[in-house]
Amino acid sequence: MDNQSLSPAAQQIIDAFASSDSMALKDLIAASGLTRMKFTPQLRRLLSMKRLSVRVVSAAGSSICQRVDGHQGKQVYIIPYMGQSAASAPIVEDAVDVRLQQLEQENKLLKQKVEELERRCDHFGRTYTEQELQQIVTFLQSSSESND
Repeated sequence: MDNQSLSPAAQQIIDAFASSDSMALKDLIAASGLTRMKFTPQLRRLLSMKRLSVRVVSAAGSSICQRVDGHQGKQVYIIPYMGQSAASAPIVEDAVDVRLQQLEQENKLLKQKVEELERRCDHFGRTYTEQELQQIVTFLQSSSESND
């Protein structure tokens, strides 16, 4: 598909994707005045180059998922609002990375707890000699016999 067959708004979005400028997709849509976006082969290639996954949600609430190779990139949601400002469309970036960071933080906290417990055990624990153990056993036996 050549650039002449695109609307000026769609061309603006494609130009922004092709440039090195980083602009949120919701801002691109707001600037273009579009509330709906058509997935042209050219746009798909650009999304793939930018390593984006795009999900389009229809006005009726049904979801049309257009996955692009973005497992190492960002995930962007385009919401075609009817009668509302497209600028209020939510954009969710790096959802997987955020969850991974949460899990890593939880793992770090658990490791700290384990280390703390190990320190406490080391503090309380000590190695007894056989003679000391024998004395403890003798004491426990004598105290249990006296309680009978």
